[in-house]
Amino acid sequence: RAQVPAPPPGPPSSDVATGRTVTYVATNMLDGDPTTCWRTPGDATGAELVFTLPAGSTITSVSIINGYAKTSRAGGTTYDWYEGNRRVLRAEWTFDDGTTVSQDLIDTRDPQRLDVGTIRSDTVRLRLVEVSPPGTGPAAKDNTAISEVTIRGM
Repeated sequence: RAQVPAPPPGPPSSDVATGRTVTYVATNMLDGDPTTCWRTPGDATGAELVFTLPAGSTITSVSIINGYAKTSRAGGTTYDWYEGNRRVLRAEWTFDDGTTVSQDLIDTRDPQRLDVGTIRSDTVRLRLVEVSPPGTGPAAKDNTAISEVTIRGM
């Protein structure tokens, strides 16, 4: 399981539909559940997240769900958290050997994959080059969010 030093998450909140506490810790990006996320307050342009992998890892692709891919419904209102939070628009992935690859991202709740060839690396650095403006609608929040990151290898 990768470790993820990241900018501090936003404070916990309550799910509008269930009232349960929701946290936005970095490990949410690795839990396989796109309805959870890492979220940090404001514009995270320039922020860097570091994924520490087992020694000698071989990486062939990286992917990201670049916002909070959750929708909730409460009191007759739909809360689209993907549209409500900032999303990553452009990212750079850097590996131990110095290889850096750029990824332009579109607005989709689907994973956006980038094949990187075959790279041996113990860490992967994800730098947020550009993020969207604050979101709109009933779920509008000035937070930058990432639901999932997947690092695949052989």
